[in-house]
Amino acid sequence: MKLSELEHALNVAQKILDRGERTHAKNAWLEESPANHWRHAARHLSRLEARDGYEDHLAHAAVRLLLALEVRERRLERRNRAA
Repeated sequence: MKLSELEHALNVAQKILDRGERTHAKNAWLEESPANHWRHAARHLSRLEARDGYEDHLAHAAVRLLLALEVRERRLERRNRAA
């Protein structure tokens, strides 16, 4: 499978990211730990399971997990370069 096959999901994720740019400080997501992003994702999944229709919790959880992964990978890359 290629990432390009997830066109619809990636478009939804981009909309969540665009909205986040309007409501959060620029690059604030980089200051959060991967664990904090994971906790936010878990909250969204709990709300999804509870059938809370306030937001697209599946999309928000997916974005939070991607942010957690990106932050982790950037930190690992910095650590490897410093070693």
